[in-house]
Amino acid sequence: MASFVYRCPQCRGKFSWSKDLPEPKVCPLPNCDYAYAERDDNVIYMPALISAQTKSVDSVGRSIMDGSVQRQEMAAQLAGTSVEDMASLKITNLNDRNDTMFAAPEASNPVSQSIQQMQRNGFSPWQGANGVAYSGGTTQGAEPNKGLRTQLTVRDHHAQISKGSAVSDRPALEISNPLYRRRI
Repeated sequence: MASFVYRCPQCRGKFSWSKDLPEPKVCPLPNCDYAYAERDDNVIYMPALISAQTKSVDSVGRSIMDGSVQRQEMAAQLAGTSVEDMASLKITNLNDRNDTMFAAPEASNPVSQSIQQMQRNGFSPWQGANGVAYSGGTTQGAEPNKGLRTQLTVRDHHAQISKGSAVSDRPALEISNPLYRRRI
């Protein structure tokens, strides 16, 4: 005889209930007199489905960490180095608590610290028309705009050797922005 597990919303206690019986009207647990409200047929109720696979929330985190170990070993094999050289690929510190929004630990590196500092000062990093200001150093120095020049050279070379078939007639979307201006 199959049964469901109910949880009382008042005492938070769990109890088994046969699926052959009508739904309980009152919590059967001792010292609890909670009366269940009548079900409204216009409301869609979501059951709490728990199976052997979903019972352990920890299994998802474990599979992520196990997969990272496999990726670490494969990367070491492809690179021809030891597994210890690829230690940065191994995930060992996933957060399995339910009180946090993300399982990944919070990043703390120079980039994230810079972004946090900008947000504390009231700036919105990497957004808006001022985003171009972050690449100001690319237009200066011994070879200004070298990356863009290399990109254009490679694109022209591909167009020549493929007679135009390897070059897209729709370049990157940045040129569709009304504020776009060519650097060179």
